[in-house]
Amino acid sequence: MEYLINRTDSGWVVTLFNNNGVYKPQQGLAQVDRGASVMAIVSLAGRAAESAREWTGDTTLAVKSKAVNQP
Repeated sequence: MEYLINRTDSGWVVTLFNNNGVYKPQQGLAQVDRGASVMAIVSLAGRAAESAREWTGDTTLAVKSKAVNQP
């Protein structure tokens, strides 16, 4: 899992990259297993999130106990 964190005027943007399922042979094109997934928990230490949204699917995510869980 790779991540980027950016501050905006109204909050934070956290970008997560799932590299699980990307196989790069020494020669040839990369093979991608689209079914590969990673369980990611974004914890907000000391602060409670008001809302969370996935931009690629424009989906609202549930915020529970100061954390956002998305399989």
